[in-house]
Amino acid sequence: MQSEDFLKENGFLLSKFEEVQGQFLLLKSQVRSQKAEIEGLKYDISNYRNRIDRLTQSQKLLKEKIAEQEARLSEQSILVPENFKIRNNFVKIVTDIEEKGSVETVNLRDFLDTLIEEIDICINQLSK
Repeated sequence: MQSEDFLKENGFLLSKFEEVQGQFLLLKSQVRSQKAEIEGLKYDISNYRNRIDRLTQSQKLLKEKIAEQEARLSEQSILVPENFKIRNNFVKIVTDIEEKGSVETVNLRDFLDTLIEEIDICINQLSK
């Protein structure tokens, strides 16, 4: 009898406890699913960081290759004026010889020394 009286007197209170327990179980389930979602997001973040690192390394290598190509291009552009100077010196030697009529009057030794020097510069640049 006492237990019936207790249930009758406290029925409303017991129903509220049941309702709170249901909400607690719902919240507990939501917490578990949110933890799983957080773990998934952490995994995604880790994958994205790895991808960023790989892309950064790839970008660094590409920048180095670009710098090397630019250096080669500038070396090649340096050679063109040198070749032009050498050609001009050859033309000058030939015209001096034709104008003066004799090889003895033209200072070939100086011209040849200059040409050899410029050719050495070109060879050194090409060897790089």
